[in-house]
Amino acid sequence: MNTKPLWIILATAVCSALLLSFVPAGNGADLDVRVGAKFNYQYFPDAQVYFDSSRGLYFYMKGTNWQTSVSLPGDIKVDRENYVVIEDDTDRPYIKHKSHKKRYPPGLAKKGWKRGKKHHKKKGKRGKKW
Repeated sequence: MNTKPLWIILATAVCSALLLSFVPAGNGADLDVRVGAKFNYQYFPDAQVYFDSSRGLYFYMKGTNWQTSVSLPGDIKVDRENYVVIEDDTDRPYIKHKSHKKRYPPGLAKKGWKRGKKHHKKKGKRGKKW
């Protein structure tokens, strides 16, 4: 009896199981990673929450870690009238949160900024970066 094919199948199964064990456990939210994709996020500065409507995902801080979920926990409230739209090429908007927080600080809506204004990196007619 040739045990070589059986050994290869078992080794493949063990390697697959080991690789899958290193994938962080999620909360049911599918992080769709697409090469070269553009993502549009609603960023709510007062709550420091991002929402990706195309994937139905919220990104929010819990303690010192960012969480991803299809719904917000009860202790986080967002004012759905006060947000900015951020276009980015990453599926994790919180990577640039420090920059977003500086540009759109909490309480900014009270200063009269426009709801839903789209913000992203691009050069204007005069070469000005947004």
